[in-house]
Amino acid sequence: WSSDVCSSDLQSGTAPFSGANNYDWLLNHDLPGILANRFELGDFTDAQNLLLDGRISEASNFDEKGANWYWDGPWRTPLAWADYLQATNDTQFVKTYFHDDATAPSQWGPSLYTLMHTDYLSQLDATTGYLKASDDNDSGGTWLFDDETALAGLAAYKYIATRIGNASEAQWANGAYTSLLGAVNTEIGRAHV
Repeated sequence: WSSDVCSSDLQSGTAPFSGANNYDWLLNHDLPGILANRFELGDFTDAQNLLLDGRISEASNFDEKGANWYWDGPWRTPLAWADYLQATNDTQFVKTYFHDDATAPSQWGPSLYTLMHTDYLSQLDATTGYLKASDDNDSGGTWLFDDETALAGLAAYKYIATRIGNASEAQWANGAYTSLLGAVNTEIGRAHV
């Protein structure tokens, strides 16, 4: 994600959506990588606000100011949250905003639970077992990096669910990960025969 940092790692006040290098707005798939990089570098300034603001951009109807909305954004989001959790051990904050319910209003965009159970499952091709075609490469196609990013997101989601004590969600994520990995490996094997 180093390209994310080079292209747009700026913040104006508490708004993470200011950009540089011809970026007027951070795209939904840029922000999770930028946050993950900040956390890995030990910068947790305004981290909770940035995580919640960033999640707003993962709503599929979010106005990207004329740019594209990318499906790999929802798969990247759990990575930033997992990095935050691992570094801070702030299980209470993450648990509060893990699921869309009375304690975590949807004003903050889709929860991690919704990103995985609604968005991820809506993009999963029931026939192939891997993700459907997207425009995530700025052109239509079925992209291996979408599946790779989804695998990373599912692994991060499992880690988060385990850390906050949600065994059923950790088990679900493990099964989803195993299934997606198997489908991707099958297709790669078929393509190289």
